[in-house]
Amino acid sequence: MYISAPFIFNILFNLVKPLLSKRTLGKVEIYGSNDRKWKPVLLKNIDAIHLPILYGGTDPFNFTYTDKGKPSSDRSAEPEEFLCTYVKPGQQLALEYDITHPKTIIKWTFKTNDYDIGFSVNFNKKLTVFPYNRVDCHIQPEQGMLVCDNPGKYILTFDNSYSKMTRKTLHYYINTTLPIDVLEDKPST
Repeated sequence: MYISAPFIFNILFNLVKPLLSKRTLGKVEIYGSNDRKWKPVLLKNIDAIHLPILYGGTDPFNFTYTDKGKPSSDRSAEPEEFLCTYVKPGQQLALEYDITHPKTIIKWTFKTNDYDIGFSVNFNKKLTVFPYNRVDCHIQPEQGMLVCDNPGKYILTFDNSYSKMTRKTLHYYINTTLPIDVLEDKPST
């Protein structure tokens, strides 16, 4: 089963189709981006508790599998804390954080479903504080942190500009923590 197949894949598959046996063709199912067509078929073949909500299942953050296709219990953060979005081909997702206190910590965890994604952190749009790197976070979630030396705008960028046809499904959690001296100065409520 192939879901969210790009239009070009259907064209190429139709060229190869006459070369395949009926038995092989009977094993292949291709679906576009219309989830009303592929979700029921997917749920017929895979139990809902083993699928993330994104794919019609009931597990809010299950996208880590063992080599035998069985779900893994490995989680890098609480499921309800993660956000999910798509980064379209040729585009970027930039998340801006206004940091008001020096020594504030920005922590991140992210993962894509099937492909790598570029990641970097810049300060005030000019200075690179965490250099650009393409991350294979579809294999293992990427985690990191940055101690912000100066107040200002920190921009976390997820980059898919190098991809011409593949959108990336991105699951991410980003947290900012004030320095201890600031937390100690806050009045208790």
